[in-house]
Formats: sequence, C-alpha cells, structure tokens
Amino acid sequence: MSGFGFSGCSFMFSNLSGVRAVNCKLVDANLGCCVLVGADLREADLTSAHLNVARLTGADLQGADLSNANLSLANLERTNLKGVNFENANLEHANLFGADLEYR
Repeated sequence: MSGFGFSGCSFMFSNLSGVRAVNCKLVDANLGCCVLVGADLREADLTSAHLNVARLTGADLQGADLSNANLSLANLERTNLKGVNFENANLEHANLFGADLEYR
C-alpha cells in the first residue's frame, strides 16, 4: 500500500496489523477502533485522521503528519513517533508508555 491515497476512506474496526503504508495519504481517514499493531506508517499523511481508540502498539510512524488528528484513547505503547507532527492533535487519554517522541 506504500504511496497510495486513501483520503476520506473508512477502515473503522479493521485489523490492519503489520500493514506497510509508507508515505500513504490518509487525510481525514476513519481508522477509529482499528488494530494497527506493528504497522509501518512512516511519512504517512494522517492529517485530520480519526484514530480514536486505535491500537498502534509497536507501530512505526516516524515522520508522519498527525496534525489535527483524533488520537483520544489510542494505544501508542512502544510506538516510534520520531519527528511526528502533532500540531492540534487530540491525545486525550492516549497511552504513550515507552513511545519514542524525539522531535528533530
């Protein structure tokens, strides 16, 4: 799925564990309640995406754009978040235990 565009698509409640979606365009996509464990979402454009209650444990989101995204109650445990843009993102009650939040 690398480089593809899925803006506005709904994947709600889908199991996308291990998916490779490097540099994908997922603007305003509905990924609420999705299982994205170990997913490779490096450099993905997730602007205004709905990721509430999503399970992203161990995922790689390095360099992704999560500006204006809803990550409330999301599980981001042990997730690579290096260089991620969180501008105006909702991280209310998100689990960031062990996540790498280094920003360049």
